[in-house]
Amino acid sequence: MILVGSDGERIDLGTESTPSGGVLVPLEGPPGKDSTVPGPPGRNVDGITLSGDNLVFDMSQGADITVAVPAITEANEAAGRAEDAADAAVQTAAGIQDVASDAAQVAEDRLAVESAASAVATDRQTVSDARGVVVTAKGDVEQIKTPPPAPPDPGSTAAPHRAPA
Repeated sequence: MILVGSDGERIDLGTESTPSGGVLVPLEGPPGKDSTVPGPPGRNVDGITLSGDNLVFDMSQGADITVAVPAITEANEAAGRAEDAADAAVQTAAGIQDVASDAAQVAEDRLAVESAASAVATDRQTVSDARGVVVTAKGDVEQIKTPPPAPPDPGSTAAPHRAPA
């Protein structure tokens, strides 16, 4: 196996194994980028957190590093637009529910009006039938009130007497 360092040069493996056992490591040399000899202690990243539109790298020593990430900004803006769209959808759904409720009430009112119109038509027919009965009864009453003319006396040749006017 051949290892190549970051500077493009070949790294020869030694015969030493790591403390965990069995893994060959490059030959020891002066501390540097291609050596297994630890360099001076440095800063480590202990954690990464999200703060607004930034990533914050929690460093083991010194100040934390804050990096603005445009993709996070865009994602936050998209989330805001999605929230606005969800609110609009909720309001639209409420409006549709109100319209559906109103339509149901209109349908119920229409049925009530049709039922009332049917009742009025039935009542009109009843009134018409009653009027016919009243007209017939009135004619019968008129006949009863008006006595028939008296037949002329067969023995009399004189005209009936009329009172002077």
